[in-house]
Amino acid sequence: MGATVNNRILELRKRSRLTQKEVAKLLDLSLSLVAKHEAGTRTITPDDIEKYSSLFKVQSYELFLDPELVTGQPEQ
Repeated sequence: MGATVNNRILELRKRSRLTQKEVAKLLDLSLSLVAKHEAGTRTITPDDIEKYSSLFKVQSYELFLDPELVTGQPEQ
């Protein structure tokens, strides 16, 4: 399965054990926007990419990588 930014954000959020509501608050985004980013129904701006990468302590480009390449584990 090809990697998408929305799947990567979802995977990182779950790995961090954060709720969408917590992520929204930490990033100063609406809960609705975080949900849409994860669902892939809303385009993620470059500013939001930076916010997510900072929160999850990854380089911005890592949000575009296949999780299997980053973790060595198949995407679940």
